[in-house]
Amino acid sequence: MDLLDMITEGIVELDEEKVIKIVKRAIVAEIPKIDIIAALSEGLDKVGEKYSKGEYVMYDLMMSGILYEEVMSLEELSLAENLKSEEKKGLMVIGTIEGDVHDIGKSIFKNAVSMSGFDVIDLGVDVPPEVFVQAIEEHAPDIVGISIIMTEAINNAKRTVEKIREKVGADLDIIIGGVATNLKIAQFIGADAYSNNVLNGVNICLRMVNGDGKKY
Repeated sequence: MDLLDMITEGIVELDEEKVIKIVKRAIVAEIPKIDIIAALSEGLDKVGEKYSKGEYVMYDLMMSGILYEEVMSLEELSLAENLKSEEKKGLMVIGTIEGDVHDIGKSIFKNAVSMSGFDVIDLGVDVPPEVFVQAIEEHAPDIVGISIIMTEAINNAKRTVEKIREKVGADLDIIIGGVATNLKIAQFIGADAYSNNVLNGVNICLRMVNGDGKKY
């Protein structure tokens, strides 16, 4: 098993000491930092899969996000200095949907798109449709991101997208993310795209602002 696989495994095992130790070894071995981040993100994806299957509970999901953020804050990674894009890609409004107070996944994605060159306006958690619409009308973003962790909040997300389309129009790109999302949910809600993977979500947003089409 190589170092990147060990990083992913450590995230899945929720083993903070192991992950930090292996990440530092990977940095010394001059493994590209973007590959290290991809391994961390893959670990989050696997934790999300276990949660969806009932093998992990919400506590495990939250702990994996906390672990991810702790590793990303390591001085050795020097993310802001080495990875943040100097070219501005666009403006994004994000928030966790009304009825859902989970913040970690949204914060992780916010950091990732910020490093990729997006300016991000974070509306926080438990955000009602009217607040999304108000922020969109005030800031005119290129993309809106909606985080959904709780399946009970899916209908609220649908109402939010409908309200955005009604007030702002159909041209604004909307991406949803979180363990409660998949292709069918995205289509049901009326979003343009979804992603349960941090780096994939960033790539979708980059395609959106580059005019490469709306893709699930």
